[in-house]
Amino acid sequence: MSMSMHVFAVPSAKAETLANGGQSAIDDYLDDKLFASSETCAYLDKAWHAVDMLICTANGPGLYAGPLTMGGTPIGEDNGYGPPRLFSVAETKALAEQLAAHSDVSAHFDFGTFEREDIYPFIWDAENPEDREWVLASYGELRAVVMAAAARGDQLLVDLS
Repeated sequence: MSMSMHVFAVPSAKAETLANGGQSAIDDYLDDKLFASSETCAYLDKAWHAVDMLICTANGPGLYAGPLTMGGTPIGEDNGYGPPRLFSVAETKALAEQLAAHSDVSAHFDFGTFEREDIYPFIWDAENPEDREWVLASYGELRAVVMAAAARGDQLLVDLS
């Protein structure tokens, strides 16, 4: 089974409902928003781990806190890869500030680092230029969604499934 990530921009009132509404509220939201517009949802597919690593390396050496995988607050049930994570408005704005500072992360993309660090999906030894473009495009999609969410005062819901 493969792991894919969606990052949703969620209005704060809806985020409160998700945080307090139990698993059925989360499941209903994810089902409804799975194919949301690119303005409110970044589908990172299997590039999520590489994108997470790029965020970290762009923000300084040794800073691998994994904002996408470790940020926010877990809500709901573990779906096999951990529960969805809800970012507060402040956490969303902080991530947006990190992404705003780095519109071009191509200099941080390194096949060798991804291979050594076991970055999913474990394809980096082939050093395929299309994989590089895929990850950089995914970063750009995430950046646009997160920055727009922060500008609106939205929160983020990150789902790895």
